[in-house]
Order: sequence, then structure tokens, then C-alpha cells
Amino acid sequence: MRLLTDAEFRATIQARPVLVAAEVPAVVRAYLKSVPHAQRRGFAATPEAVRDMPELGFRHVLFPGPRNVFLVVVLEVPAGVVLGHHVLDLNQLYGVRR
Repeated sequence: MRLLTDAEFRATIQARPVLVAAEVPAVVRAYLKSVPHAQRRGFAATPEAVRDMPELGFRHVLFPGPRNVFLVVVLEVPAGVVLGHHVLDLNQLYGVRR
């Protein structure tokens, strides 16, 4: 279980991600269970979206939490392993009031 820094997370994002209707791999579900309860509290157990970054070889699985906040599990697609997770707070990132 590894909490990704903002820089590490940004390195897994491409300009135009592809929204996919993919089933969540078992490795992501197992990883999510290993995230400390304090970090996953308030986030759904079912993902809201799955986005592929085919140029970079990553898949983001977004678990919704409070308004505009997501727990993102980053999967390295070719290897089929989880790189880590990141709390993406769009409110803070874009200055949106909750």
C-alpha cells in the first residue's frame, strides 16, 4: 500500500484519458482493502469511473467520496500491478467551494 505524492500521481496522467467500461481487476479490490481505514473512510467501495492512460500504460480507478473528491487507485496496465493510490480533491485543485 503506497500513498502517491502529487508529483507521482500527475506523472500517471495523460492529456486525454480514455473513459472505459472495464471491470475492476481483483488486484485493485485487494489493494483497496489494504489501504488504512482512515485514508479510505468516506469513499465508496464501488468505483465511479475507470480511466485509461494508454500512452503511459496506466489505469485510474476512481472511488467517489465527498463532493468532487476521489480515492484514485493507479494500476500499471502492462504489469497488472497497483502503483499506489492518491486522494484527488478537485475542490482544492480548482478552488471550488464545497
